[in-house]
Parts: sequence; C-alpha cells; structure tokens
Amino acid sequence: MGEVYFVNAGMPGVAAVGRNGSELGLWVYCGGYVPKVEKEDYIIWGAWSDSYYRAIRQHRCKQARFVTSSLGQMEMEPVELEWLQYDFKLLEKGDLDNIFFGSPDLAMLHKKREGVKYCPYPVTFNPKPFDLASKEDATGIFLPNHKRKNIQNQLAAIELLPAAYRKKYTNLRGWMLEEQYRSLLSKVRVVMHATHCESFGYAVIEAIEAGTLPLISPCVRHNLNLTAAPMAWNLDSPVHISQKLLEVLTLDQDEYERIIKLCVQDIQRLKAGKDKILDLLTSVME
Repeated sequence: MGEVYFVNAGMPGVAAVGRNGSELGLWVYCGGYVPKVEKEDYIIWGAWSDSYYRAIRQHRCKQARFVTSSLGQMEMEPVELEWLQYDFKLLEKGDLDNIFFGSPDLAMLHKKREGVKYCPYPVTFNPKPFDLASKEDATGIFLPNHKRKNIQNQLAAIELLPAAYRKKYTNLRGWMLEEQYRSLLSKVRVVMHATHCESFGYAVIEAIEAGTLPLISPCVRHNLNLTAAPMAWNLDSPVHISQKLLEVLTLDQDEYERIIKLCVQDIQRLKAGKDKILDLLTSVME
C-alpha cells in the first residue's frame, strides 16, 4: 500500500483534520503543498480550491475529497453546495475515486452514490492537569467571523453579564499563533462555542484538553456526544446564552472539576475513530 497525503488549501477547520490525522499516523499532512505522488499513493483533498480541480485531473493515483461542512453550513455558504455538485461530477467521471463526509448525516443522505464514504474525524487528545486556581473570571471566543458561528449573540451575551464577569479574550480572524491560542485556552474559565451549525468541533476538544469548559450548542453536543458540557439551547437569545454562561463562570471548584472530568471521558471515546479511519483507507486503496 502506498502513502496517503492530506492536502488543505488553507481553511483552519480543515487544517485541524489534517494535523490530527498526521499525528495519529493516518496520513502525511501537506498543508497547501501538492506532493509528488506515485500510482499506488492516495491523495485526500480537504477544504476547496480552484487549483485542486486542475491537480485532480493531472494525478493518476486514487483520490478523494474530504467534505468537512454540514448541510446547514453549506446553506449559509451556498457556494459550498455548488462545490459539492462539482465533486459529484468528478466522482461520476472517475476523476475522483471517493468523497469522504465528516458528517454522518451527509454520508447517509448520499450513500447511494458509488464512492461516497463516511469518515470519522481523527482525534488526538492529551488532557492537561486541571488547575482552576490559575484561571481568570473571563470568557474566550476564538472563532472565525462567519454568520454560522453566531458571533453577535455570543458577544452580546458577555455584555449582559454582571460587570465582574465581562472580561473576555477574542480572536475572530480564524488564525492565531499556536502558543498564544493554547495559553488563552488555559487562562479563561469558559470558551464560547454556541454556534448555529457544525459538522464537528475541534475547538471544543482543544478547550477541554486545556482543562476549560466550553459553552456549546445542541449541534456540537450531538456531533461530539458530549453528555455533560454546558449548553445553550436558544442560540438567538443573548439573554439565554448569558444566563448559561454565568452559570459556568460561577461554578465552584468541585463542580467545575466534576464536569470537566466527564467531558474528558466523552472526548476520550472519540479516539476510537482512528481504527475506523484505518479500515476505510485500507479498503479504498485496495
């Protein structure tokens, strides 16, 4: 069996897929660089780029597109629906061998198409020692500024908090130096991730890994099967989100530690997806 390469055109969420898979030894993560491949190799194209489609036709090894959006995300970014239809055309013509969906829902929706596969998201997870005393009474929002991320409602929720709890750290550009990002994750008491739609949620995993509770939305709870993480139900109500946020900010140490330990247990279960991905790659490369 040849080498598996994962190529990403520069999207932060897709980069997380590439990095996690590389750390697990599932593939070689190439970033935006298109590698020189042999016939027995396999290329996974993440995110989307015009340059991909020129390269797809030039390579003669087996190839797949890894689609990391949910249907709701595509609806909020309609061009992604166009990209998906183009992927289906490439699949029908034989230019692509497979389309991997990280969303089990999309995989089920399109399961009758030959070459469509569900691929679990790869997860590396090494939780840090818990230390609530080192945390500030502050909230972190580290999300790209996109309408599907529900930014305005989450920012407004912080403004509705009592004055003593309004401190926040934000980065809405989508990119941050890794060392700075990890430091901020450990510093805050809550990381906001009450987003409208997701197909997974690496930022939530990274928060829990840093010993910080996330405030999540129902779709994130469903995707990660998080049974204990604090959740906001009404994503269009900054008052409701603020109430849920304050509940987390005012947890005592014992209760905070109890919940974070349950979250760690939930994320540990996701690591079992590695074997399923290995089985998938073995089957498509035969």
